[in-house]
Amino acid sequence: MVRGRIVAPKVGGWEDIERFAKGEVGVVNWEEYSFKPRTTFAIAHTEKALLLRFEVEEEHIAGRCTQMHGPVYADSCVEFFVREPQTEHYYNFEMNCIGTLLAARRLSRSEKEYLSEEQMQRVVLRTSLPTGVPFEGSGSWSIEAEIPFEVIGIRGVPSRLEGNFYKCGDKTAVPHYVSWSPIATPSPDFHRPEYFGEIVLE
Repeated sequence: MVRGRIVAPKVGGWEDIERFAKGEVGVVNWEEYSFKPRTTFAIAHTEKALLLRFEVEEEHIAGRCTQMHGPVYADSCVEFFVREPQTEHYYNFEMNCIGTLLAARRLSRSEKEYLSEEQMQRVVLRTSLPTGVPFEGSGSWSIEAEIPFEVIGIRGVPSRLEGNFYKCGDKTAVPHYVSWSPIATPSPDFHRPEYFGEIVLE
């Protein structure tokens, strides 16, 4: 199994989007969930934050959850999990197509501490669909996330991180669980940092 690796450049901000490193969320890990909406991501960083952009094309777009830390993973959702190398805990940022965020500091799927409201307000999301407005349709959507390093417990700019990028939709018309870096588990489970890929920060 070859894990993902990507080199995220340092940029001035979103105006440098053309310089972002680009990848695909395209690994189908479980045969019974073979549906794979076209999903790409772009990543870079500034002195203070990670910058992420996901672009998705899917036939059945569903955005229902409008509650912070609610079940966004049941909707048309993209996710970013990240940690510093050799640390036990990791952070998960799960965002549905209408810009609702679930985020936590975790040791596992069940052992978690949700980010505080103050921390959540520091994570800036921008989605192509109306924020917080339930949506059903088809076509494409995108979302941008700006995640300060301090929100994930890091001071300064790290040289390396470990993480994974996901596309899911537990309760969409066609449930799916797709990743960037492959996962070798018998059933869908994104909460497996041992399968995280490498993110190098230039």
